[in-house]
Amino acid sequence: GTILLYHSERLQYESLFEDDATKDLQMSEIYGGEHLLRLFIKLPTLFEHVELDKSELCFFQSQIQLLLKFIAKNKEKYFNGSFK
Repeated sequence: GTILLYHSERLQYESLFEDDATKDLQMSEIYGGEHLLRLFIKLPTLFEHVELDKSELCFFQSQIQLLLKFIAKNKEKYFNGSFK
């Protein structure tokens, strides 16, 4: 899906997946860690459409915090610094 892509990136996505040379690439091979971080911004909106009880929501929050700590600890591996 393209939920995490900006308009210009969606156009890029469409052209890449129409091209036989690049159509089999995984989105993670094209878009880096910065796009993953966008997911964390979108999560509250996405969770509005899912029925979660308080314990499930707390579980997700704790797992997300662990994942964000992992990403911060390993930022050099997942972020190349060239995102603009």
